[in-house]
Amino acid sequence: MKVKLILYVVLGLIIVCFRLGAQDNGFLSVYSEPSGLRIYLDGDFIGTTPIINYPYKPGEYSISIFSSDTIEQKYWRLTSGSLASRLSALWDLSKAGAGTKRVKISSNQNIEIFFSLPKINRTPTKAKLLTTCCLGTGFSFAFLIGYFVANLVSGD
Repeated sequence: MKVKLILYVVLGLIIVCFRLGAQDNGFLSVYSEPSGLRIYLDGDFIGTTPIINYPYKPGEYSISIFSSDTIEQKYWRLTSGSLASRLSALWDLSKAGAGTKRVKISSNQNIEIFFSLPKINRTPTKAKLLTTCCLGTGFSFAFLIGYFVANLVSGD
């Protein structure tokens, strides 16, 4: 009887210690349009979409369809290339930003992420349009101020 009781206590302690040491995983599901996109979790390749119930430890992570190598090459071009190369890298990096999402994986929960490649590919066009509109507005505003200052100075 004593041996059985000691055995139960020891077994119970082992189970409790194991449960305290083990952390429950969370799960990640990644879908895309079109399917078959390569997915990176904090820079590590984890598979192609769809990825369903991928077990991972709880925490905050970056999910991306672009590899770190690709992003580093674009950044290098942005910092050391010709003007045309820099602008091209800037638009490509805007696409990489749209193709990356920050997620928080929680214990025993499934987080679902969706990437739309057509939307990601349109991101540089939107960035170019926004830049052009901002520059155009700035030049127009500067022109108007110059016009009014010139008229004030000339007395007309």
